Amino acid sequence: MKISVKKEAGHYLLSICYSVSASLAESWDLLATDSGFARWFPQLRVTS
Repeated sequence: MKISVKKEAGHYLLSICYSVSASLAESWDLLATDSGFARWFPQLRVTS
């Protein structure tokens, strides 16, 4: 897994490169929803 954090124009950009064995639908759920992100990365907190 590769993680980088960059500061751009007053905001922080978090990039995560992580290979998973998942279907296209499961991969999209990871990218598109907070619940999917939280399921794959339980060590990170998702708040809004």
